[in-house]
Amino acid sequence: MRAVARGPLVLWALVCCAGAEKGVEGTDSGLPPGDKGLCPEGEPCALSADEAAAIFLGEDEGGWAGMAVGGAGDLDGDGHSDLLISAVSSPPGGVAYLVLGPADGQVPLANADATLRDWTGGLLTGLSLAGAGDLDGDGHSDLLVGAMEGGEAEQMSGIVYLVNGPILGEIDLSTSATRFPGLAAQSYLGSSLVAPGDVNGDGVPDLVLGAPGAPGGPSDNPLYGAATLLLGPFDERSSLAGAAATIRGANVGSQLGQSLAGPGDVDGDGLADVLVGAFGDLSDGDITGSATLLLGPWADEDPFGEGGTRLWGQADGDFAGFSVAGAGDVDGDGLPDLLVGAHGESTNGLDAGAAYLVLSPPGRSISLAEADCKLLGPGEPALAGVSVAGPGDVNGDGHADLLVGAPGDYLQGRSAGAAYLVYGPRSGIVELSAAELQIVGAQPGDTLGYSVAGAGDVDGDGLADLLLGAYRVDAAEHDAGAAYLFLGGQL
Repeated sequence: MRAVARGPLVLWALVCCAGAEKGVEGTDSGLPPGDKGLCPEGEPCALSADEAAAIFLGEDEGGWAGMAVGGAGDLDGDGHSDLLISAVSSPPGGVAYLVLGPADGQVPLANADATLRDWTGGLLTGLSLAGAGDLDGDGHSDLLVGAMEGGEAEQMSGIVYLVNGPILGEIDLSTSATRFPGLAAQSYLGSSLVAPGDVNGDGVPDLVLGAPGAPGGPSDNPLYGAATLLLGPFDERSSLAGAAATIRGANVGSQLGQSLAGPGDVDGDGLADVLVGAFGDLSDGDITGSATLLLGPWADEDPFGEGGTRLWGQADGDFAGFSVAGAGDVDGDGLPDLLVGAHGESTNGLDAGAAYLVLSPPGRSISLAEADCKLLGPGEPALAGVSVAGPGDVNGDGHADLLVGAPGDYLQGRSAGAAYLVYGPRSGIVELSAAELQIVGAQPGDTLGYSVAGAGDVDGDGLADLLLGAYRVDAAEHDAGAAYLFLGGQL
């Protein structure tokens, strides 16, 4: 089934339909199972999601917990990384959960250390989440929560909340002192967001917010999309109207800002850079999608900067840039690398998907056919690349590793989903079916891998950990969803 680049929610419908028939018999992966979660050294293996060190269970029927997951950093300063999980349809209008590490066993999200929601209702809160570091300099780390259908009633302009730490208990986002409402109806601000670091070199961390429905072009047509740079420090007076720069998509349907990542200082000039996806970008009339590296500092009139890079999808319907991530330093050259998902790529079958690793960006526009490594989805319609992440060094070999979500994967039954971990360094063509680790959804229809993230070091063993979302899991209630924590030392 081919997705069509029409709006920010296109993949929700696609994955829901792909996983609608639950109860399909699972299939044998053909790989050796993990021994209590420990994979045989040097051999690829498959684990069930149920073998996770911790399982976070959604609390509401149809709540879709796990639609977005992320690492929060160490919010409470105890030496353990903390976790963010969203349930976009939990009442009154979506909930974001904070779970403080360490964690193990089954954890009902009703028992999370903090819940963040807007009690005015009618919002889709928590679709995008990010640990922001200490933006206000008070010694406490802060959080960003995006609500792409928030803002003014029925306008779907979107809104982003900056929540200052310490963060515990029940938090009403409607009282957040620092809020960034979208400026145009149906702009879906907050679909993506990132705190990339210091973009302009003033010593203060900055923010970039994505609005894939934002207008652009000569007639202010919708769905050009936009990415907006906001310079810190931030307080209740901060707004999009004071943005330092806003770049927009190149065509109707570009949906620039659907994805954002802060890969770090890619060019080594001491300034933070930003990677922005536009999965509906056109190349010679084809919807290939793209990802653009914005080198700090950047401005409206010169958004790509000297030596900037645009990475184009290979073929019509690839939708490159639906997801992007900083990969960390995969090749060991001291500079961070880039990861771009293209869930519509069809080398291994229709919508099998792919992800691309780009080392040392070339400073020009290229096709992703020139990427240093291409990770191919295992078959149709795995949708590999709907989510990608650079989790860090999971196996302790000194190289950053790669994580690719494939929510349509059939390995354990129709749309059980999967997440694939590939150890760095890598180059050339990599078949995800032969990845070092495959984590598969426990039941058909779970859609494991719709979201994936590096969790940081949750258990304090010095190895990076993984957080995986599966928003259609029925373990607690029908479609309540779940998220799964896998520890680097466990693998």
